[in-house]
Amino acid sequence: MPNVRIGQNVLISRGVTINTEVEIGDNSRIMDNSHITGRVKIGKHVFISVGVTMANDNLFGKQGYDEQVFGAIINDYVSIGVGAIIMPGVKIGEGSIVAAGSVVKKDVPEHVIVSGNPAKVITKVPSHMSRSSNGGA
Repeated sequence: MPNVRIGQNVLISRGVTINTEVEIGDNSRIMDNSHITGRVKIGKHVFISVGVTMANDNLFGKQGYDEQVFGAIINDYVSIGVGAIIMPGVKIGEGSIVAAGSVVKKDVPEHVIVSGNPAKVITKVPSHMSRSSNGGA
């Protein structure tokens, strides 16, 4: 796809689709059968598990592909669990964890674990689970 920027040491596994205008930071991993929709920004050291789906348009194409259509911003050291759904325009804060099967409809603060449908903050990321150098409780 056009205008896709992929950093160094990135793993894109089998069956992953990546649409236009996507940025993927260094050392990130995107596992099997995930869909990265257009206009998504993925930071460094991000882990996206199997079967994660992203969307970038709540209006289902009604207004075409204009500046109102954009996907998520996923900051550095985020981990997204199996089968999570990430809705348009959300920001996932650095070092946060999205639990498997969660539906993220709103912004996620830094260094928290979210779970559910809709995803809600469950707790701070414990230090033993933190992947970033400055996160965790």
